[in-house]
Amino acid sequence: MTSIFDKVIGFLKSDASLALTMGYVLLISLGILFNQFYYGYFDIDALAYSELTDFLVTPLRQPLILGFFVANALFFYLLSIIDEWWLRRFPKFYIFLSMGMDPNSHGYRVYKMFSYLFAGILYVVIGVQVIAQREIGKLRKAEALQVDLVLKVEKETLIQKRHVLIGKIGNFLIVKADTSRKVAIIYPMENVFEIRMVHKKAGRLK
Repeated sequence: MTSIFDKVIGFLKSDASLALTMGYVLLISLGILFNQFYYGYFDIDALAYSELTDFLVTPLRQPLILGFFVANALFFYLLSIIDEWWLRRFPKFYIFLSMGMDPNSHGYRVYKMFSYLFAGILYVVIGVQVIAQREIGKLRKAEALQVDLVLKVEKETLIQKRHVLIGKIGNFLIVKADTSRKVAIIYPMENVFEIRMVHKKAGRLK
């Protein structure tokens, strides 16, 4: 019996353009998930400020996201191999665990496909959320990236402020003050004259 994963891989091999499109959709979906969890912690709707390319490059900037997705896919692939082996080796016990459903029936194959799909999506969402929380935790520690922003205000006036860098989405720079744990400040890039990196210092940020 051909596994679900073998059918999917065969289908994608038969249409390279579809496989490429699905790859883009996957990267964008992972990027949306991460940005919503990450910036959502600061009560920022990432979708309202981001451009499509922001979501596309996010998984590339956060290799753990792609790593987790690949590990998740491999896990379910191995699970499907074990499932097929179990059916061949212990068919009666397999049917018993399947609540009497015929493993060769169309209904059971559809049920199994959606079970894998639902569990896979659930695990990916949880994994991306954990990775986002990990990055948020860094903002409260010494390794948080501090920057001095030279901002343009009225006319030709320039002022300098020090912040902890959260990120950049679209044409907006997202930062927070050193004394704030959660409140974010959004600066349009047109108001940012210069960004100066600050050397890291030991200790925990407030």
